[in-house]
Amino acid sequence: MLDWSSHSDPQGLDALAGAVDEVVLQIYQGRHVIPSYEQYLTRLNRLKIPFRIGLLEGGSWQQSANVASNPYFRGFVVFLHNP
Repeated sequence: MLDWSSHSDPQGLDALAGAVDEVVLQIYQGRHVIPSYEQYLTRLNRLKIPFRIGLLEGGSWQQSANVASNPYFRGFVVFLHNP
């Protein structure tokens, strides 16, 4: 959904507000952090629905001030994986 929040019409995601409490936007695919995830995070200010950032256990990433100051940001979800 991270790609959807960046490249699609944000109103499409906002329309989910009546059906879900929040969305989780993963910054990884498979077992790897998306190399350009920072570009996606800068576009999250377009959303008008509560969201969390999905992190990969052991994944390397940097928190964005843009995300932390977003009024719809609700925190993080860490996805665990088997070794």
